[in-house]
Amino acid sequence: MMDLSFTKDMCDNIDDLHSAIEEFKPAHIGYIVWEEQTVAQNLIITSLVGAQEETVIGMIKPLENIEIEHSIYYGNAIGIEEVTMIGG
Repeated sequence: MMDLSFTKDMCDNIDDLHSAIEEFKPAHIGYIVWEEQTVAQNLIITSLVGAQEETVIGMIKPLENIEIEHSIYYGNAIGIEEVTMIGG
């Protein structure tokens, strides 16, 4: 028994492959044909965290009626990219 393994880029037409094998192989040899295919997958996740802090001090007259406002802002942006490569 003969095992024949091929990848997708090695054979465009499976029927032509079988015809060629039948034409040229000796009659007493059996064979099994299967196709192998590779798959590669990458998942890329990125994140950007931003923070902003702000303090505002307001006065009508110097050192009188002081108003202080303090704010903190946070933001987050996420990016996801999926790359799948299928080949022979």
